[in-house]
Amino acid sequence: MRFIANWFALACFLLSSAFIMAQDSEEAQHEILLYGTDSEIAALIQTLKKNKADYLDDDLATLVRSTKNPQIKSAVIAFFSEREKSGLENEALYLIENRDDIESAHVIAAIEYLGRIRYEKAQQPLRALLDADEDSYRMQAVKAIGRTAGEASADDAAEYLINYYNTKTVSDDAQRELVLALGETHSKKASPFLVELVNENIRPGLTLSALGALEMIKDESALDTIASQLESKDPNIRAAAVGALGSFSGAAAEQTIIDAFRDSYYKTRLAAVKAAGEKLSAQAVPYLKFRAEKDEVQAVKEEAVRALGAIGAAGDGKAADALETIFDDKKTSDRNRILAAELLAAINGEKYAGKIIEKIDEAKRTNQKQVYNGLVAAISKAKSAKLSALAGQLFASKNASDIAFALEITGNNRFNAFLAETQRLAQDANSGLARKATEVLQKLQGAAPRLD
Repeated sequence: MRFIANWFALACFLLSSAFIMAQDSEEAQHEILLYGTDSEIAALIQTLKKNKADYLDDDLATLVRSTKNPQIKSAVIAFFSEREKSGLENEALYLIENRDDIESAHVIAAIEYLGRIRYEKAQQPLRALLDADEDSYRMQAVKAIGRTAGEASADDAAEYLINYYNTKTVSDDAQRELVLALGETHSKKASPFLVELVNENIRPGLTLSALGALEMIKDESALDTIASQLESKDPNIRAAAVGALGSFSGAAAEQTIIDAFRDSYYKTRLAAVKAAGEKLSAQAVPYLKFRAEKDEVQAVKEEAVRALGAIGAAGDGKAADALETIFDDKKTSDRNRILAAELLAAINGEKYAGKIIEKIDEAKRTNQKQVYNGLVAAISKAKSAKLSALAGQLFASKNASDIAFALEITGNNRFNAFLAETQRLAQDANSGLARKATEVLQKLQGAAPRLD
């Protein structure tokens, strides 16, 4: 959905920024930080999140360090966690260490934050938490121990998790989390243990987790074990095995992936398509083109288009040609045509801009609004002198999303011809486009202008 979501998210951002509650001014937001209750600050964070704003991050971090209010600490930590932004490590550790007096939801937010930012110094506090055998935090602690393992602690973390698995009686869900956490360590010390789990095939869910972990570790010694699972009767295991092979190099892995294109289970084909795209497999291009055009499952078609785009962007002309054919084909769905346009624009905006603009004009004439918006969003990221005329048309529109795309094109291409229009929008305090225009203005003023 990214190809449609791109223009929709941008339009929502620009339209919503015109009325960011009663808190729109930064002065009002600073007052909330200084004097607001935990619920008022939580509401402010929702506003910042909705508008993807980070200009209050330093103030929020200062607040977290000064307050003893666990609700505020938790809300800000969760906001930082979603964006994997570091800086609140000590505050997260404070919540974990004082968990007896704090609501479990806030402690869980702290654990998840340390895992999301991969804070290696959290290894010992997290292990102490796990060793305390508190069911409320077991799953989150296991996951975080895996994610916070760095190069220096990876092997030790893997050995710790394996020992925990072998000596503790835990639920099936916890076992699966332990196995996945081993993958997160990226330690090859875990490979023999994981290979044994796959070979024993105790439970399908555990086998799937072990394959996922081996995919993360990328240990070549596990290749044969993973490939053998392509013969499994369980289609989900076959799909997981193909997905795991995407992280391995070599002709054997590539041929096994290509063989999986023939699997009747769509998830196995989907995994093969993704793996081929990740490996930038030139050998897979004709298979991908066939899947993009003929597969009975839309998700497989869509992923095949993405894979062709990735391979084409890496310089494979045959993949780019296949993608162009799909874009031109009248039988291609609107969704896939929009996606193909986005990928072609990324491969060579100058080469494909004219073709995409023709489709934009056609969509406008026939009142296909979704196709029009999707194609404009796709081309707005391209770099080409051919986009100057389109930018002018979009600036002349009364539609806010059109103007937003015009600004995007202007900024990406440094079209100095639209400097005055950009300045006008940036100075309009009542416009939801002002912030975007200001960003574009900085681009125009910070680089050699392009006069197209």
